[in-house]
Amino acid sequence: MKQANIITSIIFILFGFWIIYASKSFEQTFLSDNFIGADFFPRIMAIIMIILAVFLLITTFYDKTLKDTKISDILNKKMKLPIAGTFVLIVYLLVMEFLGFIIATIALNLVLLLIFRVKKLQYLVLVPLLTTIIIYYAFSNFLMVPLPQGLFSF
Repeated sequence: MKQANIITSIIFILFGFWIIYASKSFEQTFLSDNFIGADFFPRIMAIIMIILAVFLLITTFYDKTLKDTKISDILNKKMKLPIAGTFVLIVYLLVMEFLGFIIATIALNLVLLLIFRVKKLQYLVLVPLLTTIIIYYAFSNFLMVPLPQGLFSF
């Protein structure tokens, strides 16, 4: 478990710093003032994530009860779904600028439902559409956060 904790901590620390760096390019919304802007919430979450990852790293080195389990022992059958979900989210983040928020989010929701073996057609159609519409409306109209328009400019 030590090796897995160390690798996980390092990944989340690096990811947290990347979020802080990436949030510098966020445009300000109507909620902005001298302190709170569009980058405020992602930075707070990234800082919390970095702090928790550092705590995990520190406790890993000081906890004598942890066994030195290999990563290959952890990557067993139980971890296939979380790993697949993480991979899908990474692909989603990479293609969102090109495809746009609406298309990418519908595809994300559909793929996640398929990964988790949802078979009912009404769920496979309605859940991706409704969640995307609700999220898009909340961010674009209520929070006034610009979302990527992508390939088809919508």
